[in-house]
Amino acid sequence: MNLDGVFICKTKTPIGVQDSTLTFVMADDGQSFTGTSESNTGTLEFLEGRVDGARISWKMDLTKPIRMTLRCEGELLGDELRVVIHAGAIGKMPLHGVRAVSDRG
Repeated sequence: MNLDGVFICKTKTPIGVQDSTLTFVMADDGQSFTGTSESNTGTLEFLEGRVDGARISWKMDLTKPIRMTLRCEGELLGDELRVVIHAGAIGKMPLHGVRAVSDRG
């Protein structure tokens, strides 16, 4: 799987659609990754990034507007990212992203 790169994303949240840029960096073991999510609320680091075939998962510790750990699960299909963000009492939020054009090769 070629997860490395930048993805331009939209997440459906209770307060409307939110834009973000996700950057993934695969580890040498091919089963884990690091990365960041950048949005109008700041930059969040990926924690516990895991790969299982086309399936991916990670966590992010949100501090604004409230503190919570977001649990993310989804899959990469070519240059398309489809993820569900589990946000505790807020519920599930779908995220859709596409690989940035400059990262396609």
